[in-house]
Amino acid sequence: MRTINSVFQGVVDRHGDKTALMYKYGAQYEAITYRNLYDSINCFSENLHLWGVQKNDKVGILSSNRPEWVITDLATMKLGAVLVPVYETLSGSEIKYILNDAQVKVLIVEGGYLDKVRKVQTEVPTLIKIIAINKENLEPDEELFTCSARKREIPVTASDITNELATIVYTSGTTGKPKGVMLSQENIITNALALIERGQVTAKDTFLSFLPLSHMYERTVGYYAPLFAGAAIAYAENLNTIAMNMQEIRPTIVNVVPRLMEKMYENIWAVIHTSSKMKKALFLATVKNKNTYRELRANNKRIPHVLKFKCKLLDMMVCRKVRLKVGGRLRFFTSGGASLKKDLSIFYHNFGILILEGYGLTETSPVLTSNSQIDFKIGSAGKPLPNVKIKINETNSEVLAKGPGIMLGYFRNKQATDAAIDTEGWFHTGDIGSLDEEGYLTITGRLKELLITSYGQKISPDYVEEQLLNSRFIDQIMVYGDGEKYLSAFIVPSKDQLKKQFLLQDPINWPEIFESNDIRQFINAEIEKNSVNLARYEKIKNFILLKEAFSVENGLLTPTLKTKRKEVLKRFNEKVIGN
Repeated sequence: MRTINSVFQGVVDRHGDKTALMYKYGAQYEAITYRNLYDSINCFSENLHLWGVQKNDKVGILSSNRPEWVITDLATMKLGAVLVPVYETLSGSEIKYILNDAQVKVLIVEGGYLDKVRKVQTEVPTLIKIIAINKENLEPDEELFTCSARKREIPVTASDITNELATIVYTSGTTGKPKGVMLSQENIITNALALIERGQVTAKDTFLSFLPLSHMYERTVGYYAPLFAGAAIAYAENLNTIAMNMQEIRPTIVNVVPRLMEKMYENIWAVIHTSSKMKKALFLATVKNKNTYRELRANNKRIPHVLKFKCKLLDMMVCRKVRLKVGGRLRFFTSGGASLKKDLSIFYHNFGILILEGYGLTETSPVLTSNSQIDFKIGSAGKPLPNVKIKINETNSEVLAKGPGIMLGYFRNKQATDAAIDTEGWFHTGDIGSLDEEGYLTITGRLKELLITSYGQKISPDYVEEQLLNSRFIDQIMVYGDGEKYLSAFIVPSKDQLKKQFLLQDPINWPEIFESNDIRQFINAEIEKNSVNLARYEKIKNFILLKEAFSVENGLLTPTLKTKRKEVLKRFNEKVIGN
């Protein structure tokens, strides 16, 4: 029987001396080979055994991305125990809920989160031990990851059942309490190997990892798949050092969420706007000529030799410099978690930076569909993986999925499991989408988030929001209006862009600015300009400008950066415009 550890053992046998992980312990990145990683996993597994962890026990981890995360995960599975990741951004009460619901016995905690855990420790009766790993970027704890002679004598029996429970991952739902998604060894293995089979990952690749490993997207696409392929994974120091770490590591693959690519796009234009006339002219010429080239090619029209020459020259003078900013070796970004704006993807592709979108959920291990370097369509979520079936419900356009990556079920929640997986084995994703004639999937919204106006029109708020977010003056938006005559929106404007546009000087009274007629008329014009693709009933009639951004910290975003619509409405209830 193959298990995650047996697959990893095979990789160690083939690539033992090759770099597996890289982490900054101090000022420089240090490499951990596959063989060293394997030894640390065995030692920590024995330590867990000494601390009383047995088969089927739950081991929690609350930590940023670092080698100890991987060691804990594989050491836990080696014992046949179950890993329960805890999001770093959760509040104490949310951590307590997950630890109690999952019945966690041992919790591995990065030092910076220890105080938060200590406050709820006595309210988690199953928790018998908390193990703190280093607070700072120091060397791994010798005591935790080194075997003593006494410890080596303790027998540790590896899990050998491929379809047994491997992990419980709590969904960061936009409504209600999070549900524990049960994933098996086979769920994870088949998903990771399918990505390798599609050519997404090779032994020659180097990943830069910064999306949380507590999410299955990064865990499978940025950890299991690379490790199973024999690739190298480097961990970014934090979100603010990504650009610098890209220069240091020069990755070939980076997993991102759309918001990061939007920020990068905004930063590129901010630099261009402050550049010399010559640089600005060259950049604008690149955008114009590359777009013309793309349109001609898409319509199977002849591309003039002069245009080909211009694009080749501009590629050397401009595009190459942009590519060097992401390390100069990048094969592609993968994007998940939400839909990427098509215009944004085209912009990057024109500069030789490929973004491969995919689609999936925690419940599907997580990847269901993906684009690849040789088979991609910009604006789509790609085609189903080789072992996945996708169909669209004819009644409500819901995306249904079937395959070996579908979860075992929700932990201690049979009712929710039965509602999600029908009697024929189809998982109901809750997402609305369509398949084109070539088999590419496009996601257009969430079934539960559909707004139904008082006239009976069904509207996907995601689609409306996506259109309006094309304005650089709108940072965040949430559309509402269920049961109303027309749609309204909460809008978080881009303060930086407004400052530049209106030449505002600090200190700025933002509440007063947001109430001014000039600003409201300007934002209204931006809404109208970006509503050209919307039907009349999908257009925003009223809006409220908010000074407070939606964030994980204030409870208005999930850990995966999805808007908690009910929480936003509750928070700003007194501002809601009735219609």
